[in-house]
Amino acid sequence: MSNKMKVFRIIFWLSFAPLLFLICYSAYHAIFGYDVYTLILPQYVKTIFGWDAFYRVFVWTAIALTFIPILPICLLYQVIYGIVFLVKKIKSLSVGW
Repeated sequence: MSNKMKVFRIIFWLSFAPLLFLICYSAYHAIFGYDVYTLILPQYVKTIFGWDAFYRVFVWTAIALTFIPILPICLLYQVIYGIVFLVKKIKSLSVGW
């Protein structure tokens, strides 16, 4: 395998880092709690734990990583890499026939 393909493969695996961060960050808040505030006034309401905290932190952080286009760029790279990988795999299999 050429160095160019190794670099593309490393970038492919690194493109999963934001998703891994998202899951770990949400799991942290599921265990240690997430403080909920009102939207109108920044007034503390309650601390939530477990699944409620996990999905709330997951959704809000995913929205933030979408406005700063980190998640869409990583997903686009993963899709393009997957298509190129499958096309090369199919071509290599059809050469032997």
